[in-house]
Amino acid sequence: MNIGGRARPFDYAAFDLDGTLLNDNGAISDDTVAGLRRLKGERIALFIVSGRSPYLVRLLGLAPDVVELFEPTMVLRDGDIIWNWRTDSVEAMRTIPDAVIPTLASYSFPDFVVDTGRGLVASSRRAAAGHAVFYRCPRSSIIVADRAGLSVRPQRHLRHQPRLRELRGAG
Repeated sequence: MNIGGRARPFDYAAFDLDGTLLNDNGAISDDTVAGLRRLKGERIALFIVSGRSPYLVRLLGLAPDVVELFEPTMVLRDGDIIWNWRTDSVEAMRTIPDAVIPTLASYSFPDFVVDTGRGLVASSRRAAAGHAVFYRCPRSSIIVADRAGLSVRPQRHLRHQPRLRELRGAG
């Protein structure tokens, strides 16, 4: 297969959503779709790789004719989820156990959001709000750790023993 008179240099291309395929309004421009169609016409397999979860990808409401340009397997949550959009099935998933969240908090990760397999859990309201804004998802879809009944116990071996209140900051 030739592209512009040259041998095709690759067989597949992988694209991130946020900041790559999606513009500032969370949409894929017509020019981008035209470029994707050209690649597809050259028999280059197109893949989506993203920090988003399947839920957050579905929230985008991408046009079916655009989604159809891509292979059915997406690599999501920074490689932690392999999702088939065609069958809406998770083929593989690595999650963080609930029991690890207090340990993460005790190591001074003040603002984080993790996927525990039962949903997204944030260390603070600020972390949940930031995640919701960045991924354009409902804030109500993210559980804040204290509301989930998870506690943070100081680790004795650490010199600084943060309390949950300190980890949250003013938020």
